[in-house]
Amino acid sequence: MLPRHGTTHDLSESRPISLLPSLNQLAALVADIHRIRNELEVVVCFLLDRCEAAYPFHDQTLTVTHCGPICFKGQKVNLSQVFAGQNVGVTQVGEPIWLVTFMHYDLGHFDDETCRLEPIENPFGPKVLPMSSE
Repeated sequence: MLPRHGTTHDLSESRPISLLPSLNQLAALVADIHRIRNELEVVVCFLLDRCEAAYPFHDQTLTVTHCGPICFKGQKVNLSQVFAGQNVGVTQVGEPIWLVTFMHYDLGHFDDETCRLEPIENPFGPKVLPMSSE
């Protein structure tokens, strides 16, 4: 029933209204923002006509040494010799937590106490959704 002119009507009495998004919606939004940021970085690199990867939206751009680690705040974070000579982006995602990105692929997280990289699921793997069991 619609309210008459001059009267107030509490919509919460007729149906619940939640203005806050669910945790799943927030997680999906954060993932979308992160994906878009990474795609923008690739575009910026091409627009700037740079041969080596640059990470203007990350906190730091670091070059992987010939042995495989990056030097971060005077400590070594071991990535892999595969990335030797390549630039990676480092972004703070939590108080002591940092995210390492190569091109637009997130490689893993590390904290600035242990400096041990914890890899993310294979970023280069196929993007296939699981089949429904129904």
